[in-house]
Order: sequence, then structure tokens, then C-alpha cells
Amino acid sequence: MKRIIYLALLLSILAALISGLIYLIPNPNHLLWLKKGLEILLLTFATWVLLRLLNRFIWPALRESFSVRISHLFVVVLNLLFVIGLFFSVTIGILGISPASIITASGLVTAGLAIALQGIIGDVAASIIIDLDRLYKIGDWIRIDDYTEGKVTDIGWRHTEILTLRNERLIVNNGKMLTTSFHNLGQSPTWAVDEFLISVGHDIPSHRVQRVVETALQKHPESSKYYTQVLARTLDSGGVNYYVRYGLADQDQRWQTRHSIIEALRTELHAHGLRISEGLGEYGIFRGNQPLVEQEYQDVILLLSRTELLKDLSPHDIKHLSTIAQELVLPAGIQIIHSHDLDQTLYLIGEGTVEVVLPSGDTRLLYSLDYFGEQGFLIGDPRNADVYSKTPVILYKFTKDSFTKILKDKQNILRSMIEVMAYRSRDLETAIQASKQKKPQESWEDVVKRTINEFFKG
Repeated sequence: MKRIIYLALLLSILAALISGLIYLIPNPNHLLWLKKGLEILLLTFATWVLLRLLNRFIWPALRESFSVRISHLFVVVLNLLFVIGLFFSVTIGILGISPASIITASGLVTAGLAIALQGIIGDVAASIIIDLDRLYKIGDWIRIDDYTEGKVTDIGWRHTEILTLRNERLIVNNGKMLTTSFHNLGQSPTWAVDEFLISVGHDIPSHRVQRVVETALQKHPESSKYYTQVLARTLDSGGVNYYVRYGLADQDQRWQTRHSIIEALRTELHAHGLRISEGLGEYGIFRGNQPLVEQEYQDVILLLSRTELLKDLSPHDIKHLSTIAQELVLPAGIQIIHSHDLDQTLYLIGEGTVEVVLPSGDTRLLYSLDYFGEQGFLIGDPRNADVYSKTPVILYKFTKDSFTKILKDKQNILRSMIEVMAYRSRDLETAIQASKQKKPQESWEDVVKRTINEFFKG
């Protein structure tokens, strides 16, 4: 908008200079030319003041006070009409030049300027188009190619200034910006999507890595806020290539956020016997100190032994549990537990993430090596929450009958379940009172002891 106003001011100055030059030419009608010069100055100044009033006060007042929708294009076209009207008023009305002469002269001048100032005119025209179409604005984050991106700091008549990731000032001609494909990551009101590439070797099942990576993204405090996705891209001789995508609110922190996500991936992968290496813009996932033999899932015995709930069991008991565990492999979005169901089953998460939806509508996420379903497993009450697979997930299912023999010998495991149940359930006190599990003046220690006894009697 400022460009149109400045253009009107420039034309007024040019008209005044031309009038002054004409006045210096010996002519008996000096007073007439002086009068015309003053008329040109007054008309130009009046037009400039009118444009300033319209753009600074009248249009904003109409938008805010009367909720009138005035498009940006309408304002620009109206300003151009004022400038064109000023030009013809000066040339035809005041100077008395015939329209035919104006058309002829303007054609010659335009042709000469187009040849001499071809690049400059193209850049200026491009700046007007960028402004009209609102392709980007100051403060937007744009990516021109895989190596050039940054924040727009200025949009001039001829060029656009970009502050790159290296804090370097990049100057790009507006004509090039108009003819080049670029990504505007700053149009989203709150966040944009960032991504990087991971390569998975053929010796590792890709869907297993997908489960682990999605779990790591769900655990990360930044990436899980807006959007997460692990998407297969290509298959080649080196393995399977995946895009890891996540929501990013602050483009200035893009690389810091990416490396913190890589660190979260590294931690999660190490927990599953895998490792990640960073190359030039790519990340590869490999086995960590394991033979290159394809294994569909993580070893059940190793997984059970690393679970906090079963850490006190002997290797013999762990091996026995691995034989009675029922393995479930589920895609994302499957409902595992329905609220109000009568089911005394305990679930252990091998790989992936599950989402627990409470009756209040609140949700919480559980990850690998965690477990759920302990309240129905212990007390026998109907399920009080819905549970869904947030990502592709591997679960190990234990029934009460299959677990009873081990729990009789290891009652501290049952005690741990009750403590976890008390920590997770906000209304556990009400639930136990309703099921007559707790009597007046009964301590939590008494509840634990009696629950253990009733568990084995049931």
C-alpha cells in the first residue's frame, strides 16, 4: 500500500520539476506557467493527502467500527485509479496536452524504459504481485530449496531479504521469488510441519521400527502437541526410507527441536536393542550389538525381565510367564478395553503407545514396558475407562488364572499393582467404597492385605 502512495508522491515531484523547467524557458507567459505549476502542486498534494487519509484512517475505521469487509485488492485498485486520475488531470486538464500525444509519448517512453530497465521493472512488478496476492509477508518462514530457508525480514521494491538459519542476510530478487516454487511455513497461525528422513535396514522389520519411532514421538513434549506421523517413502537396496513428521510451533527453534527428538529416538531405540546414527541430513537405524538375523518382535523374556512390575521375579518365573502370555499385534486406532466390561485381564505393553480415555474425558498415554487393566484384574469391578492403541502396538495379555500361581509366591508384585492402581485412579476411594472393599477406619495397608487375600479366594 505504501508503494502506491509513494508513487503518487514521486509523480507529483516530477510534475513540479517539469513545470519549473518549463518556467525557465524564455516565454512571455511566465505567469501562466507559474499558475499551472502551482495548480499541479496543489492537485498532487491534495491527492497525496486523500490517499493518506483513506489508507491510514478511513479504511481501518470502516473495518473496525462498522465491520465492513474491504478487500486488499479493492484498496490497491482504488489507489491506482487516483494516481491515474492525477496523471490525466495534470497532462490534459492543466497542461492541455492532447490524449493522442499522451498515448504516443507514453508508448515510446514505455518501450524505452522496458528495454533499459527490463530487470528492474520485472522486480518492481513482482513486488506488487507479491503484495497483492499476499504470497508471503514480513515474519513468515519460507523454504526455497533443501539448502535455503529462513525468516522474511524485508520486502522491498526490487528484492526480498531473508535471514537464514546461519544468521546470514540473503537477498533474492522479487522476480526470482515470483517464478520460483517455495514453501511458506509461516502461513499457519500456530504451527507447521517439520520432517526428516530415516533409513531402516532390511534386517530390521520396518513396522517394528515404525512402532518404536511413533512411541518416541508421542513421548516427546514438543512433537506430541500438534501432529506426529511416520510415513513410508521409498524402498531401495539399502532398506526402507521413512519420513518422520511432527508439528513445530517455533521455526527459530527448528534444529534444536529436531535434535531433541533425535535424542528421544535414540533413547527409545536403545531400550529396544536398536541404535540411530546421524549423517548428512539423513538418519539410519541399525541393530545395536545384535546378530544380523531378522527378528519380528523383541524377545519376550528380555522384555518381561525389564518391566518394573516383574523385576523381582526369578529367570524361571519370567520364562514361565513368557509361555502363558498371549501376544496381541494391533494397528493404531483399535479399542482394546471397553468401559463397563467385566474382564479380569492384565495387559503389558511390549512396543508402541496406548491411550486411556477416562469417563471425565481426560486422556493419558502409556508406553512400552508399562501395563494397564490392573483395577479390573485385582478388584474385579467393571472397567472404568476406554483404552485405544495410539500407535501400532504389541501387547502381552495375562488372565487372572494364569497369573495366580506366581502371585501367590510373589505378593510384592500384587502390592505394586495396588500402589499403581491407587496412583492412577483419581476416584479410587469412591470405587473401593462402592464395591465394599474399604471399611471405616481401615488403613491403606489393611486394604492391600485384604485385597490380596480376596484376590486369591476369588
